[in-house]
Amino acid sequence: PSSVMGGVSDFEKWFGQLEKSRCVPDIKFDSFECGTLRGLAWNAKSFISPLPTSPNTKITTVPKSVVLGAPYKDDDWDSQLALKLWNEIEKGKDSEYYGYCSLLTSGEINTKDASSASDWVPPSTAPNALRHWTESELNVLSSASPRGQRLLRAKESQEKEWKQKYNNEAVSSKMTFSQFEWAMEVVHSRAFKGVGSSSSSSGDGIDISPGPMLMIGALAPVVSAIAAYVYSADHEVSLPVYVALGVLAVGPAFYNLLSGDDDKNNAAAEEAVLLPLIDSANHLEEADSKIEYNPLSGGFELTVGPNCFLPADGSPKNAKYTKDGKKKQSLYQLYISYGRKSDPELLLNYGFLRDVPVTTPDDMSAHRIKLAKAFGDGGGGAS
Repeated sequence: PSSVMGGVSDFEKWFGQLEKSRCVPDIKFDSFECGTLRGLAWNAKSFISPLPTSPNTKITTVPKSVVLGAPYKDDDWDSQLALKLWNEIEKGKDSEYYGYCSLLTSGEINTKDASSASDWVPPSTAPNALRHWTESELNVLSSASPRGQRLLRAKESQEKEWKQKYNNEAVSSKMTFSQFEWAMEVVHSRAFKGVGSSSSSSGDGIDISPGPMLMIGALAPVVSAIAAYVYSADHEVSLPVYVALGVLAVGPAFYNLLSGDDDKNNAAAEEAVLLPLIDSANHLEEADSKIEYNPLSGGFELTVGPNCFLPADGSPKNAKYTKDGKKKQSLYQLYISYGRKSDPELLLNYGFLRDVPVTTPDDMSAHRIKLAKAFGDGGGGAS
């Protein structure tokens, strides 16, 4: 099996060489949940890098040049984005997105056998999502409660929809269904879309809203006006920049990543986007994170606050000692909020529930059964 840290070194090298990329040095990749989960960590053991206390601490900028996107208004936005991603995966080291592709495939993009590349499928990016459960594990979920039965119907509805989208010749001629399913899983668990997007129902009263619901777009009008003033004070500003700032200050809070001159009448169209590095942060609903596109930096900026950090070992944030009685370490996991996510969403697309940590890393079936029972009891995070 692939290590959850596979592809990290490729990504770090790639991201560090990108023009206009930025990441504070305190942020590193690390493994959590008994080594079963990859995420972002903040090492706060020195006085030089304490935990951020400001609610607007900017920690990374992802250049627009390495952001894949598709118009969210299109019914097939997810399959469009999945196809774009797979096209880059197939290019391997020749892809401009190589480091990101290596990370998503846990480094296996470098080791796949060329003779079997046509049907090669990378490791799952959400291995405990419901679609990977065995029949016996699903039976536990179904028998736990009517709630579990409704979730299984939502799973079946999603599978049917994905198969219909795969049958589009533009998709099926480029990849196998297993490859498509892998790419769709990436999209539905990682793609960000602007605030205001409507959720889609998967049937039986369960609303499934694929991807984090975050504000990706214009800076707030007041902030934009201030930015224009400060920027012009320190730079020689051309008229187009002033115009751009003015539009930003009065425009809607959405960023249309791909619209160009041929799409001026749709300037407020929403985009679903894959954001390298930012999408490696795991979900905590109350995390005070924010993602905005900044036309001056030419990238998507992630700002965080103190609620984005929790001790990596699961101890209370202000505890002086860890759960096993040792002096508290200074490694914290960095979280961002994907917006309000219900338990059905979390289990279907992500494969976890809040407050149900992995304690049996060598027996993931036991962990899935624990998830099924917790879901049936109404446990976990938001319901």
